[in-house]
Amino acid sequence: MGGAADLERELAESRARETALAEVLAVMRRRPGEPARMLQAVLETVATNAVRLCAADNGSVARLKSDGWRIVANVGDIDPESMERNWAINRSSRTGAA
Repeated sequence: MGGAADLERELAESRARETALAEVLAVMRRRPGEPARMLQAVLETVATNAVRLCAADNGSVARLKSDGWRIVANVGDIDPESMERNWAINRSSRTGAA
């Protein structure tokens, strides 16, 4: 255990995380003075990088509010109504039960 192959894999994963972080910071630098647009661009970049780093088909970023949560950035296929819906947090929902 802990051979060269493991070290190579860990190095590749570390580089991928650093690249993802650099992309988010680059978006923040490009949009000074536009907080709402910058935030949306950053959240979309976070979702894109999370999907890539996890080798996933899709992913979403949600914003939590007192009355529930709402998807604010998405990568991949999603029902358009899901983007507009305010999801309740209660024991009957997957997130509320967790």
